[in-house]
Amino acid sequence: MNKLIVIKRKWIIAQVMFCIAMMLLAGSSIQYANWVDRKSNESWCDLINFYTDYYNQNPPATELQRRQADLMHDQAKALGCTEQTIK
Repeated sequence: MNKLIVIKRKWIIAQVMFCIAMMLLAGSSIQYANWVDRKSNESWCDLINFYTDYYNQNPPATELQRRQADLMHDQAKALGCTEQTIK
């Protein structure tokens, strides 16, 4: 009877350890996905910065350029770019 109790206890400990390992794996996967998303947004913010600087030096002259500048401004806000990025 004692052997059965010891085996059950070891099995329960193994299951708990497995669950903890899976939770840690899931948490680290979520952290990694968030990090990749932030890096991607930063890359887009850099591109938007480039065009923002260009349009600050050369104001949009045509309706199409004004529309493009407005869309970039809206996209910068949606990506969470800083106010320095938007200008």
